Amino acid sequence: MRTTEEYRAMIPEEPPADLVAEMVRQELLDSGHMSFKCIGFEEAYARTRDDDFYMDLRESFRKRPALLWCSECEKEMLAEYLPSDSKKNEFGRRRIRYYDADFNEVVERSNADVIFCPSCGKKVVLRSAADLPRTEQKFMVVPTVAAGCLMLTKWCVERRQFVGGERLYKNAYEAYIVDGGCAVKLAHYKRGLYWNMLRLEEWKQNKRFEDRLTCPYFYDGAEGRPSLDGTPLENAKLWEYLDQSYEKNDFYPVAYLRLYAKHQQVENLITAGFAWLVADGIRRETNY
Repeated sequence: MRTTEEYRAMIPEEPPADLVAEMVRQELLDSGHMSFKCIGFEEAYARTRDDDFYMDLRESFRKRPALLWCSECEKEMLAEYLPSDSKKNEFGRRRIRYYDADFNEVVERSNADVIFCPSCGKKVVLRSAADLPRTEQKFMVVPTVAAGCLMLTKWCVERRQFVGGERLYKNAYEAYIVDGGCAVKLAHYKRGLYWNMLRLEEWKQNKRFEDRLTCPYFYDGAEGRPSLDGTPLENAKLWEYLDQSYEKNDFYPVAYLRLYAKHQQVENLITAGFAWLVADGIRRETNY
């Protein structure tokens, strides 16, 4: 059994470079957003002189202007602003009208619609200024190996969207370390008053182990899966279990590895293609 300081040194300081891209690929995170707000005619005219301005997409310069900004290409453009109308729109959502080159026609889009940016062509979510600022948090588990131990680090990607801007923050939330036949949990946050999460100055080891990872979103991106050769888990068939169960939401990595530490014969079920049976047993045990 290692010390807490040794475990801290094993935890990666940075997530994979393609963590956000992997979240988008798994449809856990939106690719980006396009904010829009109503502005005056004088401001609209002044915006067309900016270097980051793309195009005026209105049918006529006399139409009420809305300023659009895309988080993917960081370009501004103009569209026609349509105020909310509960008679025409069931939810009374704010709308815009603009020329869409893909359809070769003028289209109307509402707040929260998924569109393709006229400038860069990437998929974005339309966000009204009344719906911003907006914060979104998503979590994904990244596997790494160090000193013969498998680490499952849970990363939090926080996206803060506001009018004409967006920021991304990536913070390690907690880490589960499988060291031989035991599992250790370290936390970088703790739950405070009113369920607020407070960041700790350093990683703290939980005295009582509790598997809160359960069935997580799992990173499987460009950096690949770490090799388990030379570790006590090289015959655990963990990645085979991942392949058989992830799409069915049956992948419980920590629970499976703790089960493997007690009954190594469980890998025979994975080899035979019965990952669903293992997952069903894990779920039944948690119910008890």
